[in-house]
Amino acid sequence: MRALLAALLLALPAHAGDLVLVGVRDDPLQEPDAGPPRTILSVDFIGPDGRIACRRAAIRDAAMRVALFTDPVVVPVRDDLAYLVCPDEKGLRCLRLSWATAEDEGRSFVVPCDPGTRPVHVVPERVAFLSDRAAVTVDLRLGTHTVTTCLQRPLFLDPVRNRLYVHRPGRIDFHPFLGTTPPEALPGPPQALFALPEGAVEHAAVRDDGLQAAWVARQRSRRGDAERFLLSVADNRERLLVRRSLPGRFHDLRWLDDTRVQVTATQRETTLVSILEVEKNRLTRRALAERYLAPPEMWPASLAGREIGN
Repeated sequence: MRALLAALLLALPAHAGDLVLVGVRDDPLQEPDAGPPRTILSVDFIGPDGRIACRRAAIRDAAMRVALFTDPVVVPVRDDLAYLVCPDEKGLRCLRLSWATAEDEGRSFVVPCDPGTRPVHVVPERVAFLSDRAAVTVDLRLGTHTVTTCLQRPLFLDPVRNRLYVHRPGRIDFHPFLGTTPPEALPGPPQALFALPEGAVEHAAVRDDGLQAAWVARQRSRRGDAERFLLSVADNRERLLVRRSLPGRFHDLRWLDDTRVQVTATQRETTLVSILEVEKNRLTRRALAERYLAPPEMWPASLAGREIGN
């Protein structure tokens, strides 16, 4: 089975932007009689073609055993190491996980910050969270953080090109942004990227070459139980290439390569994964069979290692 799973991972297209979804299953096993008491978590690593593998870890830290039911995020670092990150009343509670021992390492610690939205990879052991007017960069190894204030709303952080994309009315522009040494304030106005043909922007992802952008906006519905959002793609000549209406509550979107955008959403307790082939205007969508304590997050596949075992 291990060889088969490794072959599946190696068979994925080799792009710099290869992604895996990582989520904590909604089936934690409590072992109150163990010494010390512990909670067994199952963590899925999901590629564009479906689930690749599941890893398990025993959480012995008492504070994290309480906090993990509040939007847990697993941040992979390398083959044998990850962080479990959960918001609590003090900030972000963090705990190192060893895949080699299938247990936590040491005690949890708190980074006293308000993270805002979903996390984005910067470098191993460093992530960034984007809120309405700030980028919060968290160093998980040191337990420190930096808040970078922004005059415009941050949309997307590109750690490869070192750019922080921001939204101005009718535009997506960017600031140079080095995530390893983030500033407390962005110097000067953003650099122009391209104007948008139409529509509001709530979240966005810019293609690696900066020539196309995908973004989402909420879609109003007369039915209170029918959540939907609009997914749009445009190029730097203000041409609207694709517009799709998708069901569920939007969570995240990223470019898989130069032609495909991956979107995750939730509908009640189901995670929906959609892949849009922009040039063909073709959308494939699937519902993940497993349920998760929080929507799975997108991380670079290189952080998960080449062999993901059970």
